[in-house]
Amino acid sequence: AGVGRGRWRVWVHVRDMPKAKLHITAQILGAPRINPLAKDSAWIRDRMPLEKQKLSGVDEILLCTQNNGELYEGLTSNLIVIRNGVVECAP
Repeated sequence: AGVGRGRWRVWVHVRDMPKAKLHITAQILGAPRINPLAKDSAWIRDRMPLEKQKLSGVDEILLCTQNNGELYEGLTSNLIVIRNGVVECAP
């Protein structure tokens, strides 16, 4: 529902989260966003070609750098790795 007075109008969509999977299948495809600090609506358009290339049965596409293959993030998720008891994430 839309709520607001005067100049601002806010729309909210709420739904139950699906039950999380214990394991997922990922595909590495594409480079990270140009500006990973800014999540804007252009990202939805930019990732569409990658979504179309996602193989059947793949849950998430992971983005990596071209020069050294560092993993950065997923199309719809953040990537966090626990290595030797240390939590690591993309810079």
